[in-house]
Amino acid sequence: MQDSGHFTYFLAEAASQVRIRVYSLAGRLIDEVAGTARLGYNQVEWTLPQALANGSYLYQIQVSRDGNRVASKAAVIQVIK
Repeated sequence: MQDSGHFTYFLAEAASQVRIRVYSLAGRLIDEVAGTARLGYNQVEWTLPQALANGSYLYQIQVSRDGNRVASKAAVIQVIK
């Protein structure tokens, strides 16, 4: 059983804040993780919530610089424990 995974992403510019939000397919917020905001490749560990079921989830990475949202990317993640 695996209780964690990683989000890996590339930033072309340094940012002031990175937030990673995980949602159910119904749109309910499951978890939120603070990301690293360094220039280049970043990897953030995600510890799965204990009651999270196997299945498909949506995640969104939001990048901000000086309080203004600069970029946002959404995708699907598969959870298999």
